[in-house]
Amino acid sequence: MLILSAFIVGFLFRNVSPRAIMIAVLYGVLFYGWSSNPFGGANIDVNFIYMMAVSLISGVALALILSLLFGKKPIWGAYNVFSRKPLPEGAAEFVI
Repeated sequence: MLILSAFIVGFLFRNVSPRAIMIAVLYGVLFYGWSSNPFGGANIDVNFIYMMAVSLISGVALALILSLLFGKKPIWGAYNVFSRKPLPEGAAEFVI
């Protein structure tokens, strides 16, 4: 789920800072490690699936917020993923 947050940000948004995505993945690893209580860190009595969902949602949100702080405004680009229609006039295509 931690890498899934990076994929979600990458597929659904354009112009996102890569540093923000890497920091969000590292945050997800640290948050899940802390919340799963391997060494007595947190005393959270919640199923691990719920904690994975929390780390996924917070990882996506953190990547978008950090990208704004790093000076790159994320642009919603999901029409490239979900649309079967041609792109509107003047819209930039995703080119590698």
